[in-house]
Amino acid sequence: EASDCTAKVTITMDTSKDSMGKVLQKGDAILYITSGKTEETVDLYDLLTEDLPNSVTKEIEIELSVSESAEASITGYLKINNTEIDQSYLAGKTLNITITVNNLVCGNAPRPAIEQILANSTSGTLDTQEKLEARNEELTGEGVAEEDLDTLKRFVGTAAEVTDNFICFGTSDTNTCLSNLDQYMYRIIGIDETNNQVKVIKATKLVKGTEYTFKWHNTEYSEVAWIVSDIYNYLNNSNVEEGYFLGNSYYSYMQNATWNNLIIEHPIWYYGDITGTLARTSYLYERVKKIANGSSIGLMYVSDYLYAGKKNTTNWLFIQNGLNSLTNKGNPDTGELQQPTVEQEWTMTHYKKSGSNDFSYQVTDSGSASQCVLDGSLAIRPVFYLDGSKVMLNGKGTIGEPYYVTNVS
Repeated sequence: EASDCTAKVTITMDTSKDSMGKVLQKGDAILYITSGKTEETVDLYDLLTEDLPNSVTKEIEIELSVSESAEASITGYLKINNTEIDQSYLAGKTLNITITVNNLVCGNAPRPAIEQILANSTSGTLDTQEKLEARNEELTGEGVAEEDLDTLKRFVGTAAEVTDNFICFGTSDTNTCLSNLDQYMYRIIGIDETNNQVKVIKATKLVKGTEYTFKWHNTEYSEVAWIVSDIYNYLNNSNVEEGYFLGNSYYSYMQNATWNNLIIEHPIWYYGDITGTLARTSYLYERVKKIANGSSIGLMYVSDYLYAGKKNTTNWLFIQNGLNSLTNKGNPDTGELQQPTVEQEWTMTHYKKSGSNDFSYQVTDSGSASQCVLDGSLAIRPVFYLDGSKVMLNGKGTIGEPYYVTNVS
C-alpha cells in the first residue's frame, strides 16, 4: 500500500560563478527534480545570483509516494533551453550538482515541532517569511535595534479563522487532552525558527481551587518589576502550597521533570514600559525592560495580542482564548469555532508610570488593551516557550486533532 511522503531535497552546486554568470540568463538552464508524484524546478540562474562565492545550497520540498514493496526514487535532470548562447567562457570549467535527500517523512509520522507546525498550517493565518520581514522593516522605522527585531512568525486572525494552532501539553493522549481542556489545551502564539522555539499560551484561564483572578501585585502605588511581582510568584513558584501554576497539583505535569525539560528555562522576556496600543510602538517600548535570566513562565505581551489581530478588526484569537467558545458553544468533534466569551486578563506588559499610580496592561472584556492598576483582580493565562530541538509533534493543530508531543510517555 502506497504511503504519501514528503522529503526535503538539498541541492548543492559548485561552479565558477564568474564564468557561468556570463553565460546563463533567466530560464536558460532548468534543473528538474522529480519523484514520479510531483516535480519541482530550480533555475540555475537563481542559484548563480545568490550572494555566495562559488558554492550554492538550496533546499526544496517534494512529495512522493512510497509503497511497502518498492523503493521510491528522486531523480534530477538538467534541461538547456537556450542552445544559442556563447559558451566559450565555460572552456575548462566544471559544473557539479549534488542532490541530497533528507528529512523523509511518510504518513502521519511525527516531526520536529516547527517542521510539523509549518507542514500543517493550512488556514493561511501563520505569518510567512515575507510578512515577518515587512513587520521588521516597520519596526526598524520605529527605532527598534537590529538585535531586538521580531523573530516570531505569528498566527494572525480571529478565533474562527485560526483553526490550526491548538496544542496539547502535559499529556500525549489526545482523548485525555480533549476531555480536560482546562488542564492540557494550549494555543500557539507563534514559531521562532531562528531560535527553534514555539511560543504557547494556555487556552483557558489559570485556576487554583476556587481562585481564578489574580492581582499583578498587591499594591497600587509603587513601581514593581516583573521578577518581584506577585504575579511572577503565582506563575513560577514551584512550592505546592504557594504556586498557582508550576506548583499547582491540577497541572501536575509541570512538576514532572520530563515535561518541564521541554520548556525553555530562561528565555528573554520583555515587559515594558509602554503607552498607547499600536502594535509596532508597543513592541518597541516593551524592549525597554528585558529579563535574560528570569522565569520560565510569563504572560502574553500587548504586542502579542495586537499583532495577532487584523487591522481595524477586533482580535478574538488570544482573548481568554476561545476555549470558552469551544466548551460553551464549540464542538471538538466537528471543529466548530465561534466567538469566545471574553474576560478581562492581565498581560506581562507594564504601563509607563505617570503620577502616583502604577499600572500594567490588561485585555478588557470588550477586546481592547488598556492599563489597569496593579492590584486589580483579573484572569491570567500562562505563556512559555517550547524547545523545538527537544519536542517531536504529531497531529494537525485543529481542535479535533490538536498537536501532541510524541517523545514523552
